[in-house]
Amino acid sequence: MNEEKKENKTKINKENFAKFLKDLRKANGLTQQKLADILGVSNRTISKWENDGTIPDYYVIKNICKKFHLSPSSIVLENRNYIDYFYSLLSLIKSFLRIIFKNILKIIFVIMFILLLIYFFNNFNAVKIYTLTFDSENITFKNGMFIENKGRNILFINNINIKDVSLKDKTLKLELYVLVNGDKNVIYENSNLDDIFIQELNSYPKELKKDIINSMKKTLYLNIIVVDKNDDEKEYKCKINLKKNFENNKLTYSTYKVNTTYNYDYQLFLSENLIDDNDLAYEPIYKNLFNDDYRNDKNETNSTYAINESREVNKLESLGYEFDENENLYIKKENERTITYSDELKYLNISNSLESCYFKLRYFIDKNRIEYTLYEKNNIRKIRFEYYVNNDYLYCIDGDCNNYLNEIDYILNEYNNILNVL
Repeated sequence: MNEEKKENKTKINKENFAKFLKDLRKANGLTQQKLADILGVSNRTISKWENDGTIPDYYVIKNICKKFHLSPSSIVLENRNYIDYFYSLLSLIKSFLRIIFKNILKIIFVIMFILLLIYFFNNFNAVKIYTLTFDSENITFKNGMFIENKGRNILFINNINIKDVSLKDKTLKLELYVLVNGDKNVIYENSNLDDIFIQELNSYPKELKKDIINSMKKTLYLNIIVVDKNDDEKEYKCKINLKKNFENNKLTYSTYKVNTTYNYDYQLFLSENLIDDNDLAYEPIYKNLFNDDYRNDKNETNSTYAINESREVNKLESLGYEFDENENLYIKKENERTITYSDELKYLNISNSLESCYFKLRYFIDKNRIEYTLYEKNNIRKIRFEYYVNNDYLYCIDGDCNNYLNEIDYILNEYNNILNVL
């Protein structure tokens, strides 16, 4: 009985050896000839073992185990231990890496293509820029914009004003709202006419939610309620329209260059730097516009450069101003104060620098806004206010502003003197 079991066992091993050897060879990526070279036999012998179901002698099996890190029991008795499984796994990993390195360029191309595709779908048409315009007889503003982005939404409105309304001795309530399914949703409110600025990230979408943004493009309103000292209310409403100016739905875009000669906002931005620098370290925007060949061209006698030459005449000499040709500015020293005026950029700046404190007094003429800031010697801001000339409205930001109202009269009187001469 035992001999019969032994014969069946041996028979099963012979029948399975051919399959075992063939699987071992393919798992290691070997041909019959390469396997024959490793074992030191002919390829015909390998073919015989795989096809005729014969088993080699003990020394050949031992050589197979040594070359491929196998135990003899895994071949003869088909009893595999954990070392056999480990080396089998290692063989699979080697085969996998062999396939990877063989097709590395194709794999890199596919990965890059997938990443570019993800980037394209994530960023295509992700940025939209809208210009805000007002539709009202009473409420006006100078600039307004809404930037819609997947990562950030920004809305701002600058220089809000109520026509023909004096805000002296009056309070007000400002609301910016939309209608969502007929319901009023306030997205911003304030108690003054400060510039509106809303910036939100996706992590905090409290006001600018998706449904509000969709409604905002159709039903955005600015509402201002003015209350006088007798508690009488008057309401002013403004319909705001959104006009789409840009969206990134193209692969390429034209390149634009700002013409700073005529762009007033850009000039005003540069003038802010000038006002903040007491030493007037500022290069005017028109200074390098014209090269020497252009200046010497006899056929261009009516050029802008010729106009600049005429500006060398000091029109405000009677008021004590000196004209700086390089900066195109009028400058005057009066007591401890330095006064600078730009007729081109429309601003008047007054400053001083004492041992105990220093201040800056600015009049933005086109905006009809006066700003005053007083700093102590340790650079701590003590007083700051804004005064809107048209509305006779004082907005106190820091400190006791009422003690410095004479500065408003001072700069307005200086500007009136300049106007009388010019």
